[in-house]
Amino acid sequence: MPQAAGQPVPPWAAFSPPPFTPPFTPPFTPPPAPRQRGPRVWLIVGPVIVMAVAAVLGLSVANRRPAPDAVARKYFDALNAGDADAVLALASTPPSDTTFLTSDILKRALPKPITNIVISQATLPSPTTAQVQASYTFLDYPIDATFTLTKPNKDWLMTRVTRDVDLSSIDGLNPLIGLTFSGTPVPTDRKTTTLFPGAYLAEVTGNRLLTVDEAHAGFILADVSTKPLDMSDLGLKLTAEGQRLVGQAAKAKLDACLLDTTSSPAGCGFGISPQLADGTSLNLESVTWAVDPTSPDISQLDYVLTDDQAAIKVSGFPGLESITMNAVAKDVDGHLYHGSAPILYAKADITDPDHIVITFNTR
Repeated sequence: MPQAAGQPVPPWAAFSPPPFTPPFTPPFTPPPAPRQRGPRVWLIVGPVIVMAVAAVLGLSVANRRPAPDAVARKYFDALNAGDADAVLALASTPPSDTTFLTSDILKRALPKPITNIVISQATLPSPTTAQVQASYTFLDYPIDATFTLTKPNKDWLMTRVTRDVDLSSIDGLNPLIGLTFSGTPVPTDRKTTTLFPGAYLAEVTGNRLLTVDEAHAGFILADVSTKPLDMSDLGLKLTAEGQRLVGQAAKAKLDACLLDTTSSPAGCGFGISPQLADGTSLNLESVTWAVDPTSPDISQLDYVLTDDQAAIKVSGFPGLESITMNAVAKDVDGHLYHGSAPILYAKADITDPDHIVITFNTR
């Protein structure tokens, strides 16, 4: 430590230690600074590679087509959503008749969702054909069904998403009746129509004398079978009031025929020949007609709808026994002759329910 001038020098100030020499150490050369460029390049290239991989993966996912069982699942989802367009989009061939293929009708046809859906993995009979087994609960009914899918291009599609209904199997159906399924008129210009799976109610709206058999008015389509639904049990028939009115009109017609005194009452469809078995002609003055007491009551016949397309007609058949009309004929000389004529069936035109037209023994 330097001393100020004039200050005494301490005794140890004259001692100076030898200079310090460190042990031998080779010259130190610091390592080169780490290159910063590499990591910077990777920071740039790394995201590019990640993005490229993601793009490839994304492209792969985008190109992946739903498997057949997934398409079947989409079908059930579309039905439950009441989305008619989504259902039809899964069809390989769109139905030709779309009268009933609307979302509104579909929603009414499926008041409860399809549940407990179990879909098996598809089997592939060929590269472009697949079959899927499915079990499900449909309006409280357990159903097992097989769905067939096809691959016309790149996507799997269902061969059927609807069920055909055989309208030609409905006895007596014609345009004048006004048959409806769940409130929608049934087309009468074609032999079949098409329905989504669901519950439907058949009703007659065009003629108050007709109805649908209550036992078969409601029907359910639970699958999309390739076989058209047979509707022969639908049972178009006269209402109880219709039976009464037709029977009443038939009785009135027959009573009018009984008043006719000719051998062949006009418009009655029966008569006797004014000629004997040996060919002798009779000069008849009058004929008295009467219903044989053993004959069925014409007002109580069971009148059923005919297949007439120009009018709504019902026919009543007395069965194995005809209605026998007995005749007592008198010639101009006062001689009496006896004969009879049958009424094999009665027919009623009920196109206008307020003016029922009855005929006997006519087609």
